[in-house]
Amino acid sequence: MLYSIFKRRRIKSKSIVFVFLTCFLIWLQSSDKRPKQALKKSNTSHTENFNLKYVNFEKQNQTLEQIISNLNTQYKINNFHFIKQILQEEQAESSKISNNSKINYPYPVPKFLVILIQVHSRLDYLKELINSLRETRHINESLVIFSHDLFDKEINKLIESVDFCATLQIFYPFSLQVYPDKFPGHDPNDCPKSIKKEEAKLRKCINADNPDTFGHYRESTIVQIKHHWFWKLNYVFDKLEITKSFKNLHILLLEEDHYVFQDSIHIMRKLTQEILSEVDIVSLGYFKGKNQLFDPKSLKSWSKAYWWASSNAIGVVVTRTLFDKIKKCSQIFCEYDDYNWDWSLQFVVQKCFKDHLISLYPTFSRVAHLGECGTHFKGKKCDQNSKVSQMKQKYQTSVSSFFPQSISMSGKVLGMRKIKKSNGGWSDPRDHRLCKSFVLS
Repeated sequence: MLYSIFKRRRIKSKSIVFVFLTCFLIWLQSSDKRPKQALKKSNTSHTENFNLKYVNFEKQNQTLEQIISNLNTQYKINNFHFIKQILQEEQAESSKISNNSKINYPYPVPKFLVILIQVHSRLDYLKELINSLRETRHINESLVIFSHDLFDKEINKLIESVDFCATLQIFYPFSLQVYPDKFPGHDPNDCPKSIKKEEAKLRKCINADNPDTFGHYRESTIVQIKHHWFWKLNYVFDKLEITKSFKNLHILLLEEDHYVFQDSIHIMRKLTQEILSEVDIVSLGYFKGKNQLFDPKSLKSWSKAYWWASSNAIGVVVTRTLFDKIKKCSQIFCEYDDYNWDWSLQFVVQKCFKDHLISLYPTFSRVAHLGECGTHFKGKKCDQNSKVSQMKQKYQTSVSSFFPQSISMSGKVLGMRKIKKSNGGWSDPRDHRLCKSFVLS
């Protein structure tokens, strides 16, 4: 009898343990699923187009804003071995400059060069630019920095594949992608672009009191370009650890739809050997009217002129000396009602610089603008493949004459022109404040 009672209790105990274990396993599985589902949902909204290289940030369930902040502070230079020795030499040279105030810089151009490329979304153009950089002599002595306003998986992967020079990717932290439905992006309460001021006031939309020169209101997609341009310069000159201490830092500015010729760095160095002391800026691309000059007869010549936005804004080399001048005039740059960085700089030179900005440029452009399709041009004739094909044909026709050992001055164009009217698009006080906030005080 005792045995039967004991047997029944043992069976009952086993049943209780079995039920308990079953319930525990069910609870464990359900609790394990909940955070995974939440994480998956969050990643879909914030990291849909992110590069798989940065999956360690994704696992932390961070927002895009946090990811970009981490990438800008915890950056890694790919192919650093290309520039390791050159950087050590430049750091020693910068120390000499700091201790000798009599040295008159910005020229000559140092061996180490930063090439700073503003990137948005045009992958096909960017591929052509990278291919052209691959063929550029001395590119292995340069740090090529890609500055993005869009975090895109395919673009990031393309840049990571570059194996011929040192590269770094940085990300504009106030992009429309980060702020899609609030300033600096488009706030739902922003005034529509073409609404009349009287109606804007009745609606009480944001910035109703401040339409631009043409009576239009802010377009977030347009103003981002000027913001990005000014942010990236401030970041690389004054905040990026590897470059902020270089007193004689020179930065060649490019954009995703540019194309660089083989001897562009060679020509830039040659130009600085020929220049006069009053020359303030080198432009590797030159436009005469709407046409960029590629005359084979002018491959060994150069010119100088007062810098003009529509002629000399392609392939600009900005020195620390010039950048410091721009910074001192940052209020004018940031408040001038023009969404273009180049015309804003033109106005700064006209109104704020003590001396005129003189540009030195090769008469045969060494940086070409391919951008048939972009911010300023959209239409039926937008055929980027045709433009790329034409440029490569010009390139091949002249390539045998590249790398001249000497260059001669072909002329001076020193007639002064003044801006008659701004292009507008930059009247919102919020943009003025954001722009000025980039400057390191």
